[in-house]
Amino acid sequence: MKFVKRLKRAAQAFFRETISSVDVDDDKWSPILGSKRDLTPYAQSKALEVAYFLYERNPMAKRLINMTSEYLVAEGIRIKAEEKEIQQFLDDFWSENDLHNLNLQFIKELGLWGEQCYRLYPNDSSGRCKLGYIDPGNIEIVQLNPENCLEISNIFIKNKEGDPTAVPPVKKLDALQDGIIYTGDTFFFKINSVISASRGRSDLLAPADYLDLVSQFVFSRGERSIFGNAWMWDVLCEGMDQTQIEEFAKKQGVPEPGAARYHNEKVKWSAVAPDLKAHDASFDGRLLKTFCLGSLGYPEHFFGEGGDVNRATALEMHEPVTKMLTARQQFVSGMFTKILKFVIAWGKAKGSLKPGVNEAFQLFFPEISGKDMQRSGLTMLYLAQSLSIAVKANWITGADAARVYAQVASSFGPNVDPVENPKPAKDQSPTAPDKPVKGDKVDK
Repeated sequence: MKFVKRLKRAAQAFFRETISSVDVDDDKWSPILGSKRDLTPYAQSKALEVAYFLYERNPMAKRLINMTSEYLVAEGIRIKAEEKEIQQFLDDFWSENDLHNLNLQFIKELGLWGEQCYRLYPNDSSGRCKLGYIDPGNIEIVQLNPENCLEISNIFIKNKEGDPTAVPPVKKLDALQDGIIYTGDTFFFKINSVISASRGRSDLLAPADYLDLVSQFVFSRGERSIFGNAWMWDVLCEGMDQTQIEEFAKKQGVPEPGAARYHNEKVKWSAVAPDLKAHDASFDGRLLKTFCLGSLGYPEHFFGEGGDVNRATALEMHEPVTKMLTARQQFVSGMFTKILKFVIAWGKAKGSLKPGVNEAFQLFFPEISGKDMQRSGLTMLYLAQSLSIAVKANWITGADAARVYAQVASSFGPNVDPVENPKPAKDQSPTAPDKPVKGDKVDK
């Protein structure tokens, strides 16, 4: 039966070859990754090299990658657990793996490569985990479950022998009474690609050609400026033949600054600068730079270009940037949350943590905000006054006023939960003492 199928495929391939539509060995072809949403391994490797080249050689590309990571974790990531035991356990993991310093580099390379691969090495005796990192350039293939592209089946990495080695991806089994059991030890995260693609894409991949064009444009304009600033002496020797001109030139030499020279009306000296007919390139340069910045979600004033931007428009432009950075921050939070849950589960499995301990914890990132805090403060003040008037006039209830105030306050920072049964606070303002009325005794 298999022979018949192979014979049939070969006959179909031969028929298509006769009309020059495919190669002779078309019957041997199969998708190398099993998905049309992926690059070939060679193209994936080439994309990583292009991203690295731009990061190393292109100042704009380097700044864009660094700026994104700095906005996300410049002040660091804080862990806050409800149980002291979990807090200490996670703090130890964070410190032992130097994540206070490495998390900025990890997030920087997440944008640079478009993917991150971490491998955890648990210690059977202590129950603690050592964090490892696999460079995306060493990843050969990431295989997805064909029936569920959300699940990674295998991760193959390159080794010294040249044959890819499989590393087991982390998979969560059913939750047990005392926690979650995992299999595998490797986490893989990707960005800038569709769900059914197995690999991520660099932030620099889409605008790569235009970032390179900006670099070439600036270099060529700088080179043109150097040529434009060059000048030379033009000496006109009237009535002299070539031999006389050469003899005259040997005697004259090049005048030094401030030197005197003497000649008659037959010799004319003039300083000549090249006229390259160069047009104003500021519009072209701004167009290219704005295109590259816009493709990554940043306005031009984020990259030293003031233009027509004033304070009001800059604040309005900041909101899309804040949303973009917040989305990336949420993704990074999910990355580290999954890793820390694995660390806790392994600690409980090896007895390093007490059974039944509360595993709840939160990650706190730096606030991403471009809001005018003075205007925000006035907004909250006016809102509080108007809600207070509405409550006193029985237009709304105190609970409704609390929900409105909490919703607006949450837009300026962390989420604020309204009070369920708000009670009017007592008036704490100082009051003047009652005036003595006629007939009262007043102490002298």
